[in-house]
Amino acid sequence: MLGPWFAFFASTGVVIAAMYLLYMVGRMCFGPLVEPAGHEDHAHDDNHLPTDLTAREIGVLLPLAALCLYLGLQPTPLMRSIEAPIAQTVHLVQSAGGVQDMPVVEDAARTHADEATDEPAHETDHTTEGDH
Repeated sequence: MLGPWFAFFASTGVVIAAMYLLYMVGRMCFGPLVEPAGHEDHAHDDNHLPTDLTAREIGVLLPLAALCLYLGLQPTPLMRSIEAPIAQTVHLVQSAGGVQDMPVVEDAARTHADEATDEPAHETDHTTEGDH
C-alpha cells in the first residue's frame, strides 16, 4: 500500500501539470500573433483575420461531423459489428488462462445475433472439469 503521502504528491503533480498546460495553451492560442521570419513583406493590415474554412474544407468536414453525430447518438450498428471479434479475443484470453473471473461474452454476442435474426438462443454448458 502506498499511503496518503503518495496520493498527496501525485495529486500535487497533476495540479501543477494542469496549471502548466493551461498556461501553455493560453499563450499559444490567445497570445499575440508572432509572424515567422521572412513574412514581413506580406501586405497584411493588423486587423485582418484569415477566413476560417474554405468550401472544400467544409465539404470534407461535414460528412465527418455527421458520422460523429450518428455514431454518438446511435452506436448500436458499430457495437454489433465489433462484438464477434471481441468475443473471439476474450475466448482466446480465457482459453490461455489469462483471465479467470471474466464473464463469458459469447452468450451476449449470440443473444444479439439471435435477436437480429429472430432465431431462438442456443443454450451452452459452461461448466469446467472442477465443477463436477
